[in-house]
Amino acid sequence: MKRYILLVLLGVLIWSNPSHADHQRAFADKFKEDNPIISWFGGAKAASEFVGYDSYVIFSVGRLADEPVSLGLFGKVFAAEIPIESEIASALREAMSR
Repeated sequence: MKRYILLVLLGVLIWSNPSHADHQRAFADKFKEDNPIISWFGGAKAASEFVGYDSYVIFSVGRLADEPVSLGLFGKVFAAEIPIESEIASALREAMSR
Protein backbone atom coordinates (compact mmCIF):
# COMPACT_ATOMS: atom_id res chain seq x y z
CA MET A 1 0.00 0.00 0.00
CA LYS A 2 2.81 2.42 0.86
CA ARG A 3 4.34 1.78 -2.55
CA TYR A 4 1.14 2.84 -4.32
CA ILE A 5 0.86 6.00 -2.25
CA LEU A 6 4.48 6.81 -3.09
CA LEU A 7 3.84 6.22 -6.81
CA VAL A 8 0.75 8.45 -6.76
CA LEU A 9 2.67 11.18 -4.92
CA LEU A 10 5.53 10.91 -7.42
CA GLY A 11 3.05 11.14 -10.30
CA VAL A 12 1.44 14.25 -8.83
CA LEU A 13 4.86 15.87 -8.35
CA ILE A 14 5.84 15.16 -11.96
CA TRP A 15 2.50 16.32 -13.36
CA SER A 16 2.41 19.53 -11.32
CA ASN A 17 6.03 20.65 -11.87
CA PRO A 18 5.82 24.40 -12.67
CA SER A 19 7.03 25.68 -16.05
CA HIS A 20 9.68 28.25 -16.89
CA ALA A 21 6.99 30.87 -17.45
CA ASP A 22 5.59 30.17 -13.97
CA HIS A 23 9.01 30.89 -12.46
CA GLN A 24 9.34 34.09 -14.47
CA ARG A 25 5.90 35.31 -13.31
CA ALA A 26 6.62 34.49 -9.67
CA PHE A 27 9.98 36.25 -9.85
CA ALA A 28 8.43 39.33 -11.48
CA ASP A 29 5.68 39.46 -8.84
CA LYS A 30 8.19 39.17 -5.98
CA PHE A 31 10.48 41.74 -7.63
CA LYS A 32 7.55 44.19 -7.90
CA GLU A 33 6.77 43.65 -4.24
CA ASP A 34 10.38 44.17 -3.11
CA ASN A 35 11.34 46.96 -5.55
CA PRO A 36 8.22 48.97 -6.47
CA ILE A 37 9.99 52.04 -7.85
CA ILE A 38 12.10 50.05 -10.31
CA SER A 39 9.01 48.08 -11.29
CA TRP A 40 7.21 51.26 -12.34
CA PHE A 41 9.74 51.53 -15.15
CA GLY A 42 9.29 47.93 -16.31
CA GLY A 43 12.16 46.54 -14.27
CA ALA A 44 10.28 43.48 -13.02
CA LYS A 45 9.29 42.36 -16.52
CA ALA A 46 12.78 42.96 -17.86
CA ALA A 47 14.36 41.18 -14.89
CA SER A 48 12.11 38.15 -15.27
CA GLU A 49 13.47 37.62 -18.79
CA PHE A 50 16.85 36.74 -17.26
CA VAL A 51 15.45 34.00 -15.01
CA GLY A 52 16.76 30.61 -16.06
CA TYR A 53 15.00 27.32 -15.47
CA ASP A 54 16.25 23.97 -14.20
CA SER A 55 13.74 21.12 -14.10
CA TYR A 56 14.50 18.17 -11.87
CA VAL A 57 11.33 16.28 -12.94
CA ILE A 58 9.61 16.40 -9.52
CA PHE A 59 10.54 20.01 -8.76
CA SER A 60 12.12 22.96 -10.56
CA VAL A 61 14.40 25.85 -9.73
CA GLY A 62 14.51 29.35 -11.23
CA ARG A 63 18.01 30.83 -11.40
CA LEU A 64 19.37 34.31 -11.92
CA ALA A 65 23.12 34.92 -12.11
CA ASP A 66 23.67 31.26 -11.12
CA GLU A 67 21.81 31.84 -7.85
CA PRO A 68 18.48 30.13 -7.09
CA VAL A 69 15.67 32.68 -6.92
CA SER A 70 12.60 30.41 -6.97
CA LEU A 71 11.52 26.87 -6.18
CA GLY A 72 8.62 25.16 -7.91
CA LEU A 73 6.80 22.27 -6.27
CA PHE A 74 3.22 20.93 -6.43
CA GLY A 75 2.23 23.54 -9.03
CA LYS A 76 3.36 26.46 -6.88
CA VAL A 77 6.42 28.66 -7.25
CA PHE A 78 8.01 30.17 -4.17
CA ALA A 79 10.22 33.15 -5.03
CA ALA A 80 13.01 34.42 -2.80
CA GLU A 81 13.15 38.01 -1.63
CA ILE A 82 15.34 40.05 -3.99
CA PRO A 83 16.45 43.27 -2.30
CA ILE A 84 17.94 45.80 -4.69
CA GLU A 85 21.23 45.74 -2.75
CA SER A 86 21.79 42.00 -3.36
CA GLU A 87 24.46 40.44 -5.56
CA ILE A 88 21.70 39.11 -7.80
CA ALA A 89 20.38 42.62 -8.35
CA SER A 90 23.90 43.83 -9.17
CA ALA A 91 24.36 41.05 -11.74
CA LEU A 92 20.96 41.89 -13.17
CA ARG A 93 21.87 45.57 -13.55
CA GLU A 94 25.06 44.54 -15.38
CA ALA A 95 23.17 42.22 -17.71
CA MET A 96 20.53 44.87 -18.48
CA SER A 97 23.17 47.49 -19.28
CA ARG A 98 24.69 45.36 -22.05
